[in-house]
Amino acid sequence: MLLRYFCCLVLPLFSLSNSQAQALKHSKTATPQALLQGTWATSKVANAEFRVDGNRLTYVEFLDQHLRYTITPTKLTIFNGNSPYTCRIKKLTSDSLVYETPYGFVVRLYKRK
Repeated sequence: MLLRYFCCLVLPLFSLSNSQAQALKHSKTATPQALLQGTWATSKVANAEFRVDGNRLTYVEFLDQHLRYTITPTKLTIFNGNSPYTCRIKKLTSDSLVYETPYGFVVRLYKRK
């Protein structure tokens, strides 16, 4: 009798804790900051455009000049001197970045491995 009550209490609790662990596992999506880290190029074989390390962005043409940036799910802003350069993000995944420049050009970049 005691074993039956024990099973009736423990199994639902175990099931509940397992479903909460699954929900927590799926809720850990990568942030835009984490997705942007790495080297980005116009194709998988082309030369790199820029590299992002932590909170600094470096264009390959200006390796000695590190720029600050901010990113949200919909906007990437690069601070070059006094004027910010704000782009609208259309797509950001672990290996692809598509954004629209302030001048209306659509840029497609791929993360180099």
